[in-house]
Amino acid sequence: MELSDRMKDYENHYRGKLPRKRFVIVRVDGDNFHAFGRHFCKPFDHEFHDLIRDAALMTSAEMQGFLAGYIQSDEVSFLLTDDMSEESQGWFDYQVNKIVSTASARISVHLNRLMLMRASVAAWDAHIEPKELAGWLPRCNHTPPSFDARAFDLPDDEVINYFFWRALDWHRNSVQMMARSLYSQKQLQGKDQPAMHEMIHAVGKNWTNDLPDWARNGTFIRRVAPYVNPHTNTSNGRTTVDITSELFSRREIAAFIQGAGNERVRARLQSS
Repeated sequence: MELSDRMKDYENHYRGKLPRKRFVIVRVDGDNFHAFGRHFCKPFDHEFHDLIRDAALMTSAEMQGFLAGYIQSDEVSFLLTDDMSEESQGWFDYQVNKIVSTASARISVHLNRLMLMRASVAAWDAHIEPKELAGWLPRCNHTPPSFDARAFDLPDDEVINYFFWRALDWHRNSVQMMARSLYSQKQLQGKDQPAMHEMIHAVGKNWTNDLPDWARNGTFIRRVAPYVNPHTNTSNGRTTVDITSELFSRREIAAFIQGAGNERVRARLQSS
C-alpha cells in the first residue's frame, strides 16, 4: 500500500458520520471557564450573557441546517437538520470530527472577537493607548476563552425532551448559584432545591422575582423560514431568528422549538 493510502486508511478509522434524516444536537461547553470568569459579577453577569448569546447567534448563522438553540451560562445547544427538503445535506455531511471541531472553533473565535471589540470601546473611553490594548482585557484574567463540543443524533420524539432537560438543569444551577452568593458552602451542604429557596427567602431575596428571565430560564433561539404567501406562492427570501428568555414549562418550550424551520421540519417536530 502506498504511503498516502496507508495514512488515509489510519485517518478514516475515525471518520464517523451521524445518520441522515435525523435531528442532530451540537453542544458546546466553555473550557475552564471557572478561571476565565473569575472576575465576572456573581452570581450572574449580564455582559457575559450578552457575549455568549451574540457568539451563539453568529455561530448558528454559519451552521447549515440550524433550527434552534438553547443558551445557559457557558453552554450552548444547537439543533440541526438535513431534512429541509429531499435534497438537503447535513452540515459537513454529518461528519462528527468536522462538526465538533468547527463548532468549537467558530464560537471560540466569535466570543474572543466580541470581547476584543468590547475591550476596544472600554479602552477608548479609558484613554488607553492602542499599543497597550493587547494586554488589557479587564475581567478576563488574560485567559482567552475556548469551547469543547460534542455531536449526536436524536429521534424525533426526543427533541423537545432534550431541550426541556437542559432547561431543568439550568433552573437547578441558577437556584444554586443564587444561594451560593448568599451563603457559604458549609451552610448549603446537603440542602435540596426547596430548602435553598427557603434560605434565599430568609434574607429577603426571591429567585423568581429578583432575577431577569435569562438568569432563571436561559435563552432560546430559533430559525424561522421565510414567509410564503399562500395566495401567490412567493416569498421575500429572508430568514429570521427569534430570541426569547420567557419559556419555562415543557409546553412553552415545545411550542417555540416546533415553530422552527419550514413546514416539512415542523411536521416532524410536532411528534416530539
